Order: sequence, then C-alpha cells, then structure tokens
Amino acid sequence: CDWSSDVCSSDLLSLSAKKLAGLIPLSNELINDSSLSADMFVRNELVSGISESEDITALYGSGTASEPAGIFNTTGVTKVSIAAMISSDVSANIVGAIMAKKFANKQGFGWVFNGVLWSQYYNLKDGVGNYIHRAEMALGKLFGFDYRICNNVKVGTDSHAMTEIYFGDFSQFMIGETLGLQIAVSQEASYMDGPTLVSAFSNDQTVLRAIMREDFGVRYADAFIIGTNV
Repeated sequence: CDWSSDVCSSDLLSLSAKKLAGLIPLSNELINDSSLSADMFVRNELVSGISESEDITALYGSGTASEPAGIFNTTGVTKVSIAAMISSDVSANIVGAIMAKKFANKQGFGWVFNGVLWSQYYNLKDGVGNYIHRAEMALGKLFGFDYRICNNVKVGTDSHAMTEIYFGDFSQFMIGETLGLQIAVSQEASYMDGPTLVSAFSNDQTVLRAIMREDFGVRYADAFIIGTNV
C-alpha cells in the first residue's frame, strides 16, 4: 500500500466458476407407486452428494482448470508433521503458529478434523487426572475456538491410521457461486452408466440432475495451518 495513493495493490484472488454436477436415475415405478416422500428422498440424496463433493474439494481440490483449489493444495499454507498422538501442547503450538502470522481481519478462527480425533481430545487429562477439554467441547469449542467434525478429512488405512487437523481463519476461505443449486428432471435424458450410454426413456426412468457453478480460494495462505501425520 502507498500512503500517497488511493489504490492498494496486492496479490489478486481470481475465482472462475467451475461446474459440479450430480445425477441420479430412478425408476418411474418408484415415483408412481410410492408415497410423495420417495422422490424427495432421492432429491435429498442428490443434494447430499453435491454437498459432500464440495467438502472434499474445499479440503483437497487440485486447483486445475476444472476443479477449485482446496486448502491442502493451496500454495503457502503451512503444513507441520506432528508424527505423534494429539496433545494439548501440540494443539496450542498449532494455534500459536497462526496467531504469529500477519494477515488482515482475523475473525473466523476454527478447527476441522476427522471424528477419529474427537475422543482423543475429549479424553485428554492434565497431570492430576482432570479432563482438559470436556467442558468446552460440550459447547462446540476447542481452545476457545469453534470446531467441526468432517469425516472427509483423510485417515490412513494402515495400522497407524494417520490423519490431519486443520486450523485457521475460515473467513479467509472465499467461495464464489453463480445462480446457486439448479435441479432438473427429465424422462427423455440419457446418462452414462460406466462406459454404457443408457436411455431413461427406453428404460422407463426419470433422471434427476443437480448442477452448481462455483469456485473456492484461500485469500491469505498464512491464515491456515495443517497438522499432518497425527
């Protein structure tokens, strides 16, 4: 920033809408012979699938021309290998690493981790056997900050079952969206079932399709830290 100018220049965050689509075919017998709640159940499943894909991409998106960049793959986001069981000291160091960073408008701090870590935090005790975090975790807090369980955070499949923990200012995670979720219904559409093109009309089916056009981006990479190998 130049004190003598009305313009402040910095690295620009460019968002470009990318298409996320989901599709579910269902038999017309299900629609015609069941209660009205059956097609609503399928619609909700479709929306849930879109939401889960958004979560996974927000964490691990590749940042290619067709996929937004997730936090893990954002250049400049700090990654620290914990290589141990989670502890209060390790977690405090994670918080401290972000607090020492310089970025604007710090207001949305929080944690994201897989449910496999919940019991480890919940059962942590101090030197005289008192539980450290149970009272605040009952209020949805950890070290005074909101936490969210996201089981799309990866967990290793070997005997160590290593996972990750995310901490940062989530107000610095930008979401650009156009038009919102759009759902279309067709009895004439075709769709791919693996390598096979299937006609909904020929098979007496109805196809539900959901489309989102959006992009994600981290405004300040310094606003996030990822503890790996937990």
